[in-house]
Amino acid sequence: RKPSSEWALHTTFYKHKPHARAVVHTHSMFCTTMAVLGEPIRAVHYVIGDAGAAEVPCAPYQLFGTEALAEAAMEVCGKSNAVLLGNHGLVCCGKDIKGAYGLACNLEYVAELQYRAMSIGKPNVLTEEQMAEVMVKFQSYGQPGAKKTGY
Repeated sequence: RKPSSEWALHTTFYKHKPHARAVVHTHSMFCTTMAVLGEPIRAVHYVIGDAGAAEVPCAPYQLFGTEALAEAAMEVCGKSNAVLLGNHGLVCCGKDIKGAYGLACNLEYVAELQYRAMSIGKPNVLTEEQMAEVMVKFQSYGQPGAKKTGY
């Protein structure tokens, strides 16, 4: 079969994120809702730290299946292992397919929390200092020998 129409998106992540051994692209409801709003996923819950950053940015809209989309995604991605695609969805990477898929699931959870909080008020976003503590703890998730078994 021919490669996915999003081959450039996947290839760009492999090329620019050397640790990435798997890429997951979804149109999940709440991540896509944030992408339609042009809103990043913010640190409304500490589990966003699984993305390797305190925020998952949103790239500007580009036509699906184009190299322009892949370039726009990588341009705003930064340290994060994930990026929202404006008016489109989510792409994320991990050290293996289980990790990339797990990150996609965690980001859908955080995006839903953010959406629900935005529906009734202004979400309380964790500070950079609070997220820095999370990132340190996520290195081992409290397990001896730095074997992360949590998020």
